[in-house]
Amino acid sequence: MSFVEVTALWAVAISLSQPSQLPDRTLSGRVEDSLGGGIPGATITVECDDQVLEGMTDEEGQFAMLGLPPLQCLVAVDMEHFARVNVDVDLTENSVFDAKLTLSLAGLEAEVVVTPALGTAEQSFSVPEAVAVTTRAEIKSRPHQILPQVLREETGVLVQQTTTAQGSPFIRGFSAQRIVYLLDGVRFNTSTFRAGATQYLGWINPALVERLEVVRGPSSVQYGSDSIGGTINVLSMEPTLSSVGRRVTGVVEGVFGSADLSGNSNATVLVQDDTWAVRLGGGGRRVGELRTGRGRDSHAAVTRFLGLPSKTLYNKLPDTDFSQIGAHLAATFDAGDDASLNVFFLHEEQYGVSRHDRRLGGDGRYRSEFEPQQLDFGYIRYQKGQMGWLDGWSASLSLNRQQDGRLEQSHPKSTIERQEGRVLAVGYQVRGARVIANRHALTFGGELYDEYIAAARTFQDPVTDLLTTVRPRIPDGTRYTSSGLFLQTASE
Repeated sequence: MSFVEVTALWAVAISLSQPSQLPDRTLSGRVEDSLGGGIPGATITVECDDQVLEGMTDEEGQFAMLGLPPLQCLVAVDMEHFARVNVDVDLTENSVFDAKLTLSLAGLEAEVVVTPALGTAEQSFSVPEAVAVTTRAEIKSRPHQILPQVLREETGVLVQQTTTAQGSPFIRGFSAQRIVYLLDGVRFNTSTFRAGATQYLGWINPALVERLEVVRGPSSVQYGSDSIGGTINVLSMEPTLSSVGRRVTGVVEGVFGSADLSGNSNATVLVQDDTWAVRLGGGGRRVGELRTGRGRDSHAAVTRFLGLPSKTLYNKLPDTDFSQIGAHLAATFDAGDDASLNVFFLHEEQYGVSRHDRRLGGDGRYRSEFEPQQLDFGYIRYQKGQMGWLDGWSASLSLNRQQDGRLEQSHPKSTIERQEGRVLAVGYQVRGARVIANRHALTFGGELYDEYIAAARTFQDPVTDLLTTVRPRIPDGTRYTSSGLFLQTASE
């Protein structure tokens, strides 16, 4: 046998001993509804061991996923207003797998948190109070500059605005300190809330809100003695753990408005792992002066007091512009043994806020300004499942720092009045739950808020610059402590 023949036989033997490389697989098909119509824009997620691929259906509901490994894979289909579908497919046999995936409409359900502290999720149909839930999709679809404006389309809620940067919801004819505001179940109200319209809900950036839950009517038993008109719970977007290893995603969005030459932008980065997840974001907005129809302002001071048209002084509403910047951090950690740890922090600032209705747009004052306007809000919450005779319990430590100032001056030579207040509220919350005989749920707990108030008030002579210190609305160094216990039962 020649050398060439020996070499050829050796090459053939080597090639036969090597395992053949299976070709990549292709998954294709159509996503349709129960009537057979194609569903465009549905998200297709294919998970094959540690490999995850995502795709989307076209205008006719068709899709094709290329380059898949020859393995047993899990296919998930997601679409808004439809229930999620999970299907196992076997890609080991055929190189091309064709699938028809049918989606059914999701149930028309909404959940509302009905207790303070952490709360228990219940179907709104089962809750005796009148409840409205505003979802993330509804928040994005409604025109708004500040968060309270989102509630203008909710039944039974009236939003009053005395400035473009502030808004105060009214429920059952009550507002401000007679409505309880919660942020992720943590009390947002402080003892310094006024009886009249307040601006504090407008500080929260709508970009970090997952949904709003409004309970209309007295709810003092569940939320405290100041819940006379109702309760508004703002629920932020909580980062979730990843089931497919570490993932890094981000969102950048911007909005422009022509009526007031406004613009805002927000950026968010989300890092997910199997034991932790962190969301970090920030944003800013700039709102210009509002442009009214035909440039007329019937409430203008020159119109009310002198009978002159507002165009005598301006074509746009003065002092309706403002700026806002902020940042937020949210994190979720797997604490092991059916336990988790949640961390949240929010910082927001507003600049250039004025009362248009107290200046040329109304009372004719020379100056009426709000500054500073700052919010620092955060909490740490530990949650655990079964422990002893409890089926679940949680403990939270929260911090709520609100700082706002006010300046008033009637005319250029009149006294300048300045007021500034700062409240720091440290909160402690504990909650437990116990299910009895699989039909009776018992939820109980307590909360305590310790508030430290710093305040100042001065009168300044604009001619001599003489500064006089006077007693503020709330004395400097005031301390206020509020506490409460709750017990709630529910039976099927």
